[in-house]
Amino acid sequence: MRNIDTIRAVLEGERLGVGDTNHHLSTNGLADFESVVEAAVGQGNVQYKKRDVQLAKEYTEELISDNQAVYGITTSFGGNIKHVIPASEGQKLQNNLIVSHSANVGTKYPYQICRAVLILRLLTLAKGYSGVSPKVIELMHQLLELGLTPVIPAHGSMGASGDLGPLSALARTLTGQGEMYLPDRTTIWPARKALAKYKLSAVELGGRDGLALINGTSVMTALGAFYLRFSKRLIENSLAVSALSIEALRASREPFDARLHKLKPHKYQRKTAAVMGALLKESRLALTHTQLKRMIENDMKRNGHTTYEGDVDLQGGSYSLRAIPQIYQPIMAQWHLFRESVNVEINAIDDNPVFLVDQDAQLHGANFHGHPISVTADALNTAMISVANTANARIDRLLKSHHSGLPDFLATGTEGLYLGLQGAQYTAAGICAEMRALAVPLSVNQISTNNDNQDIVSFGMQATAKGLELSMLLAYVMAVEGVAAEQAIWIRLKQDKLNEKALSTATRQVYKKLQRWYKPQADKDQSYTEVLEKVAIDLLNNSLLPKTLQNKLW
Repeated sequence: MRNIDTIRAVLEGERLGVGDTNHHLSTNGLADFESVVEAAVGQGNVQYKKRDVQLAKEYTEELISDNQAVYGITTSFGGNIKHVIPASEGQKLQNNLIVSHSANVGTKYPYQICRAVLILRLLTLAKGYSGVSPKVIELMHQLLELGLTPVIPAHGSMGASGDLGPLSALARTLTGQGEMYLPDRTTIWPARKALAKYKLSAVELGGRDGLALINGTSVMTALGAFYLRFSKRLIENSLAVSALSIEALRASREPFDARLHKLKPHKYQRKTAAVMGALLKESRLALTHTQLKRMIENDMKRNGHTTYEGDVDLQGGSYSLRAIPQIYQPIMAQWHLFRESVNVEINAIDDNPVFLVDQDAQLHGANFHGHPISVTADALNTAMISVANTANARIDRLLKSHHSGLPDFLATGTEGLYLGLQGAQYTAAGICAEMRALAVPLSVNQISTNNDNQDIVSFGMQATAKGLELSMLLAYVMAVEGVAAEQAIWIRLKQDKLNEKALSTATRQVYKKLQRWYKPQADKDQSYTEVLEKVAIDLLNNSLLPKTLQNKLW
């Protein structure tokens, strides 16, 4: 994964925010992406009814004793489905499945993501539709209780029969193979050694334990939960920073008038406009249409009614300033659609087959297929790139004196001698190019495998992992805009002999929060690497919007 160190730092920041409290999920209730993230970064576990697990296990044992044909128990798997397996070979069949599918490679997912995967797998299996052995469920529960977490490599899932490869890495650890994170979240030990240290016993897989453990979307769903968490903050913070840019550029707040958006009533367009209007309320820097009109008319009079030369125009600014509500309508719509898919998946039975014990029914289908996740993740990935594109356009305007009325590149001393944010602009532009290259959707790729059994696949894990990668990249672009807007405001206030009270009440707080990491200085160029790293992580871990505006937006 790209920027894995940044991802780890942000995940650790989430833990500090949530604390070590117990955020438990229950098989009797509904969970959402927020509760999964908080359970994963905190000390959460899954509460379940042992009776549900026991009844399902007894049901599958009856099927075996009656010599019934049951997929994955008395038959082989996928492209080998026509091979009948005697009951005496059941344990070897389940073990062979896990061993042969443990083929993922590359970067290891961070502790908190792997822990979320374990939580989600336990949540679905403990509901009593899979026939998993109680001892398997109990060991998973004990691992969560102690903070032991299976290590899952990041590359190698089709997302069709679920995340078979990465979930095999999880399943192996239950048998004492593979690797585990220790509770310190960084140390990795061989699974058997880790189990022994905490006086736990590995399990032997039988029945359909192996198949149930790997037949599901738990990895892509776990990644999706974290992606939702961070993308939500980035959307909020991009609006806060954009309001600061509007003030720095002395652009108009008129484009956010509720009356305008009532005439084109897209739901999230109106919400975005309301938040932007609230952010700029009572600002003395963001202008009204009347003020713009008067300034332009005065300028036209000075120039003989032929042209006007000011930094503002009658429309109140470019599209990256005045079309924010329209641009954010589809961004937020895709976020909500992806949230719906992830939340459904969190609470779903994503196994195959599933057993309805009270109806003596075995249902075969494809609940393990990841298409609901991959398609909506792809759509959100594309939408989030628009956040970067819009921020990058504002950065460009802030750094050009003919747009901003400020020194080129926001130099704080003699122009040419001091270079301001030239280098930081290269960073933002280069990252935007990377993000656009990542825009190609995964769900349109189709590679037939498994003896043509998996002929339509989702690549949902890759789509959601890419979403996390895009989030880290976007945070850097937003950090550049934040620093640029802060420096532009600093110069503007000095240039116009104003103080911070010229900012709106809301943006004044944004300005002060950004100053925790960076403070412009007269006649001095500064290096930005460390600053941008800190600002980006802060933008991912914390919201710049007041709680009232967060509620208004969502």
